[in-house]
Amino acid sequence: MATIDSIPKANHALRVVEDATCTFCGCVCDDINLHVQGDHIVKADKACVLGKAWFLNHDIEERPACLIEGRPATVDEGIERASQILANAKYPITYGLSDTTTESQRLAVGISDWIGGLVDTTTSVCHGPSGMAFQGVGEVTATLGEIRNRGDMIIFWGSNPAESHPRHFSKYSLMPKGMFLPNGRKDRTCVIVDVRKTKSAKAADIFLQIKPRKDFEALWTLRALAKGLTLDAASVKSETGIELSTWQDLMDRMKQAKFGAIFFGMGLTMTRGKHANTESLLALTRDMNKYTRFVCKPNRGHGNVTGADHVVSWRTGYPFGVNLARGYPRFNPGEYTASDVLARKEADAALIIASDPMANFSQPAREHLKTIPYVAFDPKETPTTRHATVAFTVATYGINVPGTVYRMDDVPIPLSPAFQSPFPSDFEILQRMEKRVRQLKS
Repeated sequence: MATIDSIPKANHALRVVEDATCTFCGCVCDDINLHVQGDHIVKADKACVLGKAWFLNHDIEERPACLIEGRPATVDEGIERASQILANAKYPITYGLSDTTTESQRLAVGISDWIGGLVDTTTSVCHGPSGMAFQGVGEVTATLGEIRNRGDMIIFWGSNPAESHPRHFSKYSLMPKGMFLPNGRKDRTCVIVDVRKTKSAKAADIFLQIKPRKDFEALWTLRALAKGLTLDAASVKSETGIELSTWQDLMDRMKQAKFGAIFFGMGLTMTRGKHANTESLLALTRDMNKYTRFVCKPNRGHGNVTGADHVVSWRTGYPFGVNLARGYPRFNPGEYTASDVLARKEADAALIIASDPMANFSQPAREHLKTIPYVAFDPKETPTTRHATVAFTVATYGINVPGTVYRMDDVPIPLSPAFQSPFPSDFEILQRMEKRVRQLKS
């Protein structure tokens, strides 16, 4: 793994960083060739449109490394003020973590443990229901590499990778020639289930447009057909918007597949049913393994949101929404998730890392966050950093910072930074904060 000392310093000679890792989305493509000149990336070979925007629009902003109540301060002053805020709080929360390295995530959870606070990730507002479903049903899983080499039936449910993960089709699921699929796309059947005709639907062999908020009914229809139960055709059409014969045809194709893979997105997890929808899909995948090989994976959004779930699980036993106030972890989504705690005006301090709740939380949550002292880490200025008591400008992970991230299929990927940043990494600051918090709490 790269170290800070091994990261090239900015110079004006054009050089190429081979096999760099893009941390924009959960695909975490690690085959990008970056052409770097000074402190600018001028070309990103193999990157998708989102990856190119991530790399080519990366500019070092001219702003202080630390602001305390909007005024420039030294990093040392910021660490002391931030540590005092967190150590003296009665019910602090730690939130975000999905766009930083697993090494920084580990430190953030450690700080949360020392201050007896709550730790939550952005999973709670996207794939949180999936995390609950995994605990209840379990997961039949595989790596993206295995799916690339074996998957002859690919189903996307409530997911639109053509826009959210542009290289998913070409690198992992539909287009590549695999070890057991020498003809690539010609050897695969693609099914897309959604409530609207997305750009991804153009790539589908079969597109099923179901009624909105009827994912649960559609999945249980497939579960019933997998077990050979007799269903009422009129009822199925009324509930799902799709003819029973169409569902039967899909089930027949699924049973005939040699290796099926189902990818699902927030179109499934954040609609009516939530974790019950995901439980149904995971149970369907488990059912299908009585007939053939089937796996199921969520299409994760942020670059290291999967890593955040892993790290919080390693340290606490639960993936998100964990309360450490009693000295041991307690898990209860809705009660211990950051947006809900803020909306109920329960938190009295916060540590926000690599996320922007001021831009996307509910109005009551945002209003309460403004009233409490909080610390924010971000490479860019955001609504959250503008209102922070202490705001640290940090180096960007993957571009300026080494470390480890997890791809959406739970595979760890090392980062190969392009050049150093004048700003410290969040890892460096959190490391010093944890040491100071331990001193204050002891």
